Amino acid sequence: MSNIYDILYNFEITIDNYAEKIFEFNEDKIFEMLDELYDEIGPENTSQSNGYVFSTNSDFSGSRKICVELSCRKKRLLELSKFALLFADTILIEFPLTIYLRVRNIDDEIKNMIIEDIELIYWMRDFIDSGIFTFSVNINHLCPDCYMKVVNINECRRLLDIKSNINEELINSVECYIDKNDYGNTIQINGLSSVNSHDTMLLILGDDYKSDILKLRNGQKLSKKLIRKFRVVDDFVDGIFDDLLTSSWLKSEYNTKYVTNRKMDIDVLSREKQYLTNSNVLMKGIEHIVPNIFDIPLEDMIYLRKDEHYSFKVYRDSIMKVANMQNIKDVNECRKAFDDEIRPKLNKLELQIDRHKRRTINRTIAGTLAGVGLFSVGTVTNLIPHSFVEQIFSLGGLEALINLGLKVTDLNTPDYKDDDLYFLWRIKEFQKK
Repeated sequence: MSNIYDILYNFEITIDNYAEKIFEFNEDKIFEMLDELYDEIGPENTSQSNGYVFSTNSDFSGSRKICVELSCRKKRLLELSKFALLFADTILIEFPLTIYLRVRNIDDEIKNMIIEDIELIYWMRDFIDSGIFTFSVNINHLCPDCYMKVVNINECRRLLDIKSNINEELINSVECYIDKNDYGNTIQINGLSSVNSHDTMLLILGDDYKSDILKLRNGQKLSKKLIRKFRVVDDFVDGIFDDLLTSSWLKSEYNTKYVTNRKMDIDVLSREKQYLTNSNVLMKGIEHIVPNIFDIPLEDMIYLRKDEHYSFKVYRDSIMKVANMQNIKDVNECRKAFDDEIRPKLNKLELQIDRHKRRTINRTIAGTLAGVGLFSVGTVTNLIPHSFVEQIFSLGGLEALINLGLKVTDLNTPDYKDDDLYFLWRIKEFQKK
């Protein structure tokens, strides 16, 4: 997956010059670059999941479909990365540049969008290189008729019923007002928290509705009939439906799981008795056991994942086993399950390691007392080279050397690395630094 950065480099695009290069390129050059990138991350490069590869919704994965503001997209991806670092092997997110393969012309506006997306791709590089995120291509741009040709007809009808239900639920939950401003004729939509990271958004209306809008006063609240007529919630409903189609296809082809923080997904799939992972529930649950766990810098968490690769897998299996066996539905249930199953085991492990440290320190101190005498005799009789003595004192003297030895011994706890929660213990130790 890191090859995408090689491809960008082959087009002489770097983190320092991507904006200038995109404006230098003509349309054919940009399409050539996009084609090569698309081929690199095609669906054939998605591996069969071991149960810990997740797909997610477009909101969580930083898509510009929800909000085009780059800082907002990064914020959503940071939240997703926190879940990934503690619970997933990797999370499939849609490659930001994929949408441009469906455009016919590249104008300056599109170039500016591409520039922002390339900036996001470079910003994500540590996550991509470490395997926390994997770029994928959303191949499910199918109309209902086409979808019925590739899936069971009953399954398709079920999904279309879901779409209709989402549409009605959203129409009944939002409040919409006419807002005539510098952007033109817009509709302010309030009450989107179930489908979006922003509770309020503006919808810019096209010229098709210009005559209808002229009949309405500024600030007027829309009736449900007008909400339907202006198709106010259609884009949100289509986005959710597209996410569900994509997750359904990825699950059938690659055995992925669906992780979401979107209330509408959780409500709909729970009613349908479809399995999903509620990221908010698990993250609140683990933070209950290890307070401020998500305050650890991401680069440190990435390091721990790499350094304790085996221990992470053992920990993750243990955590997810508890979550699945308890059939956890909300934050309170998760906290209780983790209190009952995880906290006692973690406390026991901490006690065992603490006892091991104390025993090791006591043995080391006893041996050091004799070592100090030998060191003194050695330096006086020249049995220990003078250069070695200078090196010791450059490190802080004999006491520093002894302390260094103790620290090395303390951390050498191989007996506990197979414990289910050793990785979680390492995180808690990291917090003390």
